[in-house]
Amino acid sequence: MDDKWAFLRPWRQMLQECKTLHDSLDSSNSRDFRASNLPVHASVRCWPSLPKGYQALGGRCSIPIPFPANAAIRRDRVKVQGIREAVEIFNVLATVSRAAFLELVAEFVVVADNFDDLFTPDYIFVFPVWECYLVGTLGSEDIVANEAAVTWGTLFGCPDDPMEYSTEFRGAMDALEIMRKQVTGALCDFMGRRAKAEWGDASSVIEWTAEHAAIPTKGAQVHEENKCESDLSTVDSFSHQLRKLFEIKVPSVVQLCAVGDSAKMLRTWEQTPPNLAPQTVEALKPMFSASGSAELTNALAYMNLKTFRLYLDEAMDLMQPGEALTDAGFMLSTLVYGQSTFQFIEMEGSVTCR
Repeated sequence: MDDKWAFLRPWRQMLQECKTLHDSLDSSNSRDFRASNLPVHASVRCWPSLPKGYQALGGRCSIPIPFPANAAIRRDRVKVQGIREAVEIFNVLATVSRAAFLELVAEFVVVADNFDDLFTPDYIFVFPVWECYLVGTLGSEDIVANEAAVTWGTLFGCPDDPMEYSTEFRGAMDALEIMRKQVTGALCDFMGRRAKAEWGDASSVIEWTAEHAAIPTKGAQVHEENKCESDLSTVDSFSHQLRKLFEIKVPSVVQLCAVGDSAKMLRTWEQTPPNLAPQTVEALKPMFSASGSAELTNALAYMNLKTFRLYLDEAMDLMQPGEALTDAGFMLSTLVYGQSTFQFIEMEGSVTCR
């Protein structure tokens, strides 16, 4: 490691530990997160805006970030918060120095637009996608099972803002800020100091999947404050956007899948229904005859659904077509009549029994 980047060594070690855990998982393909039977997966993207017409200056790559559900590990707040710190720091480094990012992080990348191209001068920036996921399910004593709504930071065990508690983290960000100003100045000179209005949109989003046995679902979330631009002005303004993503409340279906005791989660919601922003949710290959479909339906009903997309071209269990149709009808009727803010359900295909 170049001495210039030695101050990042502690956080690189955190990524190394993430890789070790990820590689140890029983999966036929470590790149296919949905095939790994992981309960919750969130693709976290926070990229700065680039001048319009120059978006190709950045190349994407995916880095797996496993968060253990083990209670003992989650109690080690320093360790789990360190994972979040590493994500925030290297997300900034990707826009400060492509070469440094690749030197320090390339071995942890599992997917890229074109991996070899990331090492060519054609790209100025690397746009990392942090593939965060929960390893296992959380116990009934965990805060996630006892709160009506929690943030993504809380779900992954790292709810605290590193800027508020870690002098080492702030020092690293300050060092990156100095380098970032140099990069920003060079880019502006290269672009002829274009007007701000000519810059494209930033990307700051969480794309999630919840792997329920009966009705897997997916969706996307952005923070309300992320409507503003996130350009290359300062590390603080840019990294602030990523921190805000960790403060978004997770969808109820995600919370249900994250908790091992679904009955406990439903009892928690009965006492205090969650208050969530309007969302669009898409069902992935629903198998209504599988166990737990009623619990998943209740979780959907607790959400502030704006749109629910359902694709019905799925074969159900041969021995349970009646039960499957009953569960499908229960879900649709519950969502239609139980959602005062519902705008519409999108359905494609037809239910078939084989």
